[in-house]
Amino acid sequence: MNILLCELIGKLDLSITNWITIISIIIVITGWFINGYLSRKQEISKERLKYRLETLNYCIEVLFMLEKINSPLEDIEFNKSFKKAKKQLYFFGTSKETHLFDEIEEGLFNNPEDITDVVNKFRETIKSSINIVLELK
Repeated sequence: MNILLCELIGKLDLSITNWITIISIIIVITGWFINGYLSRKQEISKERLKYRLETLNYCIEVLFMLEKINSPLEDIEFNKSFKKAKKQLYFFGTSKETHLFDEIEEGLFNNPEDITDVVNKFRETIKSSINIVLELK
């Protein structure tokens, strides 16, 4: 195969200028495809970041509401925010975040006074997730 290629190249009788042009075109085309691939990868990463930050924002909203409201299960706005945060977490959250959120939900229904530790763990997990996502630390 290499012999055939060498014979073909030898018969073409191209000057150095022609070879430079051919190699330049190959480099430009390769660069074009690589640039397209990397641009697409960056756009996907931006979308993933957007949804992830939106999810974390819903969780922060729920945490603030938990601190403000005495009986959160009776509050309509809290229930809406809680459901939205739970839905977002199941799609875009980590397994640890989802597990802690489920523990908070279980605690709200079973023993609302005893969820402080779980809420604090969830808060710390959200903080560390924000730091990781935004590459702050």
